[in-house]
Amino acid sequence: MIEIRPANASDFDAILTLQSVNQFARLSDFERAHGFLSAEFSREQLRQMSEDLGIDAAFDEGALAGYLCAFPCAGQLRPPVIQCMIAAFSECRFAGRALDQHTCYIYGPVCIAASHRGKGILAQLFAAQRARLDSTYPTGAAFIAHRNPRSLHAHVQKLGMAQAGTFNFNGNAYHIVAFSTRS
Repeated sequence: MIEIRPANASDFDAILTLQSVNQFARLSDFERAHGFLSAEFSREQLRQMSEDLGIDAAFDEGALAGYLCAFPCAGQLRPPVIQCMIAAFSECRFAGRALDQHTCYIYGPVCIAASHRGKGILAQLFAAQRARLDSTYPTGAAFIAHRNPRSLHAHVQKLGMAQAGTFNFNGNAYHIVAFSTRS
């Protein structure tokens, strides 16, 4: 049985390991076709996220099976790719208005261990995060690399997120997806 709970400092080593093995640059073309991470966070950034909006983690018999991060649009934690994404919000449309007109948080990154993909863990993490943040942030937004169609499919087709716009950063193209935290 999968347990979903907030991650704490004792989980950071497992999160960093899972993050490391799923980085785009460390994967073969075949492995990339099953999803990858575009951003890499340090232990300090994980600590800050954990203390701010939190990291939801999935465990299978005590072993990390996946995690989902969240952080506010404002603040010091924003890596350059997130700053670029947020700058594009004025050109993105969600629920009838520009995304920068929403009270929004950043969803992600999310990573599911290869051994646990396709078992509904992403949906469980997403539901836990939405329930935890819906009273403060009615909207969430994420970026997904154009070269990661599996992730786009999972977030749009399976989780019901809406494509809101696009942006480019360091020669890479990204989709911006958005969602309501209220079911």
